[in-house]
Amino acid sequence: MTSGEMAVDTAALARLAVALESAAEAIEEIDTARAFRRAAEGLAGSDTAAAYAAGADRIAAGVRAIGSRVRVMSQIAATNTTRYDDTEAGNRGLLASAGGA
Repeated sequence: MTSGEMAVDTAALARLAVALESAAEAIEEIDTARAFRRAAEGLAGSDTAAAYAAGADRIAAGVRAIGSRVRVMSQIAATNTTRYDDTEAGNRGLLASAGGA
């Protein structure tokens, strides 16, 4: 980027959107419940086992929420890619009609 100019690499922004979507999918596939179940089984009958059982759903919900937020970031990047490309095309059209480009 040179002084006074703004350039957005929309190809990089589009790649970011794809990478974030992949990350969201991977996060949402994380099975946190299995680890909690195993720990609770090993401590059956204890207060710790009960705490693991109670916390398992909360942890799973938290991980799903993180995946959901990463997906929103992906959608924002994809939307911004389209908006930058559309704006660039519109500006090129305006400049061309004014004899500037």
